[in-house]
Amino acid sequence: MLHVRRLASGFQIRKVGGSTDLYAGQLVDRIGVALGLSFPAGRELEQLARESQQLLSVPASVQGTHFSFSGPETALKRLLETGRHRVADIARAVENVIAKTVEKSLLNAFKAGFPKHVLLVGGVAANNYIRERLRRRLEHRAVGARISFARVHFSGDNAFGVASIGWDQLKKELDR
Repeated sequence: MLHVRRLASGFQIRKVGGSTDLYAGQLVDRIGVALGLSFPAGRELEQLARESQQLLSVPASVQGTHFSFSGPETALKRLLETGRHRVADIARAVENVIAKTVEKSLLNAFKAGFPKHVLLVGGVAANNYIRERLRRRLEHRAVGARISFARVHFSGDNAFGVASIGWDQLKKELDR
């Protein structure tokens, strides 16, 4: 989670939250592969989840604007191991816990005074269920957030992760 402010020349970017362990895409891929889907699993998991008939509850692990996906991963794997749940329902539970986690961390950011205009990017942000849930839960009158997403064809990777690696490389080059 980044707080971005436009300056006269460029931007001020500050990391204010995010995952303390797994990224959402890693959760999707790990559970997707465990469900028998191919890697990367995002598109297939989303298609499979459309067949869901029951919403399984998986707790979100959120502390302020930071969150963890390792606990939800363990819970999802346990649901799968029991053999009592349809794989489509487990796929929907993956989408739901990601949306719930992002929602809770954003609500905490809003309470801390961060702007309510949010841009979500990255591969998981292309998921239609997650997009619609976040819009429905955060854009209503009581919260008043404005949620924006990059176009789906621009959401194929973790843009921040790639930019962060590039920045680290550039700093190393400049230090030489």
